[in-house]
Amino acid sequence: MPEARPVALFDDTHGQPNWRQTGFPSRELGSNCSGLAQMLRGMGYDCRSIRPGLLLDCLFHARLLVVPPPTGYYDPPRQTWQRLTSSLFAPAEVRDILRFIHDGGRLLAFAYRFGDSFTRTNLQDLFALLGCRLNNDAVIDVTQLREVHALQLHFETPRDALPLSWSTEGVETVCWRAVATFTILPTANVRPLALSPGGQCISFDCVQRRISFQSAPTAVVGVLGRGRYVLVGGPHVFETGPFGLLGAADNRRFLQSVLD
Repeated sequence: MPEARPVALFDDTHGQPNWRQTGFPSRELGSNCSGLAQMLRGMGYDCRSIRPGLLLDCLFHARLLVVPPPTGYYDPPRQTWQRLTSSLFAPAEVRDILRFIHDGGRLLAFAYRFGDSFTRTNLQDLFALLGCRLNNDAVIDVTQLREVHALQLHFETPRDALPLSWSTEGVETVCWRAVATFTILPTANVRPLALSPGGQCISFDCVQRRISFQSAPTAVVGVLGRGRYVLVGGPHVFETGPFGLLGAADNRRFLQSVLD
């Protein structure tokens, strides 16, 4: 009998299909996440979507859980996201994900610029228990503001802004769009995977109405029990689609190192 392939689950039960309400592609296995899924298939993974209400059952058979940015529902007249109860992570789901990692599973999860304050979700309920605070901010290159459409804003992190040596093989720069940052909590077994450049790439907190010129983590890695996790402040760095940057700079090689 051939050995069963490891399973990579893509969460589509916390509002990820709702991104198409904006007129752009959704953030699901077959759309903006297709490039990531293709790389996983090349590594021998069987990529699947999660069916509603079956998270625990699906995790029992999985090696990796991918959580694209969750969100509520889109309000076109206001051009904002609104809270949707069915898109929130239930306490039992957070518990199941933590147990999955602790028992040896892997998690790759993505937030969105301005964090939960923009998407109107509760990803922070999970991230806080993994040793990180998801900030309500966005890193942007202010020199592009008058020249580039807001959705096309981007910045690059050079090799020296990638603190972990295993992530830099074949990587000189990684390209990002506006992305939220993390604050690593004291005593957490977490390390920065990528740092924003600081300086002209400011961090603007939309809740505190505060600007920071300091460098901050845009992606982190951590260990929980026998498992590992990677949390990223925005999806575009590893996405395909209209605004995806998987093919830009050395992003694909960077992602490969993360998956390895």
